[in-house]
Amino acid sequence: MAHLTAKERQLYSHVFLSMDVDGNGWLDSPELAEGCRRLGFTITDEQAAASFNAIDTNHDGRVTLDEFLAVMGHIEQSNPKAKKEAKLRRSFREMDVDEDGLLSEKELMDGLRDAGYNLSRDQAKRLCNDLDKNGDGKIDFEEFISMFQL
Repeated sequence: MAHLTAKERQLYSHVFLSMDVDGNGWLDSPELAEGCRRLGFTITDEQAAASFNAIDTNHDGRVTLDEFLAVMGHIEQSNPKAKKEAKLRRSFREMDVDEDGLLSEKELMDGLRDAGYNLSRDQAKRLCNDLDKNGDGKIDFEEFISMFQL
């Protein structure tokens, strides 16, 4: 099993518990799929099923906390780009207050301010204009991540 720090283990244990919607102490395939999506990963139902089967190492139809932590340790070490994109997707969703899948200039400015970046209104407007590749006045996720050069 790939090694997780104590902080990562605590975080992923909390994530596991939040995914375990019915509180039975293990995840089924739909809980895992929805949990991955909430974490910011883009995953199809087919990918979720394949992932579930790979994580369920004893093939009992249940993903336990230990199985979940083992795979999260592997992800931490093997795919830093996917981890970064998922983190950015979560940040984007938090900034998207009206949940329309787009960031307005105000949502971008407020979100960056919450993250510790103090932008003036003019700076936020310039940033929004620079990121808005399709000219619709809002920032979609692909435009948002272009700021981070993934």
